[in-house]
Amino acid sequence: MLEYRILGPVEVADENGPVALGGPRQRALLGLLLLNAGAVVSTDRIIDQLWSEHPPKTATTSLQNFVSQLRRLLGGEAVVTKPPGYMLRLESEQLDAARFERLLAEARQAETGERAMKLRDGLALWRGPPLADLAFELSPEDEAELRRGRERRPAPMGGPGCRSPRRMSGLFGFCKSPHEAVLSRTGSGI
Repeated sequence: MLEYRILGPVEVADENGPVALGGPRQRALLGLLLLNAGAVVSTDRIIDQLWSEHPPKTATTSLQNFVSQLRRLLGGEAVVTKPPGYMLRLESEQLDAARFERLLAEARQAETGERAMKLRDGLALWRGPPLADLAFELSPEDEAELRRGRERRPAPMGGPGCRSPRRMSGLFGFCKSPHEAVLSRTGSGI
């Protein structure tokens, strides 16, 4: 079973290690589909994210080629064509961010020793800022927020002071570090 990683640069791994992904636009497509796993992402939204305001005339054809390449890499059933766009199918445990969220939820219910172990396991999933190798176009408000907090790292929603860029589908808010997110989400002083 493939493992999808977004808590750092976008990465896909199988039992033999990392799978070689394509260029920046193919990686951006995968990142966008991973942020919206299980939901249809419209072709228009994908093209807007991949090429911004000036897509080439061949954008739709290029997108179809990227999808075809992803299907070869991930398996034919992973990326589904579903009007008005595409959807990535995966089990939640295949995505590192979902495992992180699960470990945080379990840590909230655990005794001290087990809590610390689950928190360490969750933090170990982080390899850097989420989607570190991708650039997403943010709204002017989100750009201003990022300028105010250059030292901040995206972390799961729910901690004090966390905010979410609308264009990144609300999966991550902005907190000072993943460690801060763990502490704020669990109410722990560990």
